[in-house]
Amino acid sequence: MNEKGDKPFRSDGGRVGPRRPARSGGDDGSYFCCSCARLVGTAYQILPYMNARVCLDCINKNKCFPIPAIEISNKAYAPWSEQSVANIKEYQSSNLFLPFVCDSGHVLIPEQSGLVCKSCHHFQLTWTYPWVLDGSWKDEL
Repeated sequence: MNEKGDKPFRSDGGRVGPRRPARSGGDDGSYFCCSCARLVGTAYQILPYMNARVCLDCINKNKCFPIPAIEISNKAYAPWSEQSVANIKEYQSSNLFLPFVCDSGHVLIPEQSGLVCKSCHHFQLTWTYPWVLDGSWKDEL
């Protein structure tokens, strides 16, 4: 636990840490570490297809570590209903939560067949989390 009493981030069936990652970072290109809450010059992506980052200090202290997509067990695969696509679209435009992004960092656009990158044209993510699909992420607002 950290000084606030939060548990460290971990991989447990796709759930990460005490809360879902929120948007943040420095205007100077620095990264916000999701574990120690510091702005750092170098950080590593903690969640696949999201810009949540963790610093090397936290990785070395085993407080937090990157989670590969293969370890996430609560994936909800496309095709998705129109209501689910609407929930994903609202999530993607939220100012509080990290949107899904392609490998180049472009925000993905939801379609019934998956999340697509309109800039890269070749990128498609065919899964998301159930809490994004059903809109329960709004319960944390």
